This record gives sequence, structure tokens and C-alpha cells, in this order.
Amino acid sequence: MTFLQSLFTSQSKKQRKAKKQRQIIKVRNEINNHSKTLKKYKNRKSPPYPANGVNCGKKMIGNDGNMYISTQNKNYTCIWKKYKR
Repeated sequence: MTFLQSLFTSQSKKQRKAKKQRQIIKVRNEINNHSKTLKKYKNRKSPPYPANGVNCGKKMIGNDGNMYISTQNKNYTCIWKKYKR
């Protein structure tokens, strides 16, 4: 493959970024389609599920599109924290 062919066949950064955003939105929509219907779960940034309802250490995508992980606090209850890679 020549240099010119690789330029025309490879995706640009914008195209790759747009594709990744579409995948994130697709996953978020799949989760939100099965989300809780209560107002308190729909209007928060973290995932629309209570953290105690899942095992601690589980990762989920929140309503704002960020990744969250359920962690245990000092009272031994699970809470949602932003997941930092």
C-alpha cells in the first residue's frame, strides 16, 4: 500500500472520534432504556440504579455519559464514584 492510498483509506481523527461517540451514546441508550422510572434516578449524573442494588466494584455508565464504579464507604454501603482510568 502506498502512502497516498493509506491517506485515502484511513479514517481521520474526527471520524474516529465521531464513531467512538456514537458507540458511547448507543451503550448509554441501551442502559437508559432499562433504567428505573423514578424521578430521583433519571435526574442525577450517576447511573440510574442504586449502588447497593449491584455488587460493589461494578462499573456502569452514568446518565451524563461518564463511567462510574460502585465503591464501599466507611459505613459499608456502596456509593457511585467516577471511575478514573
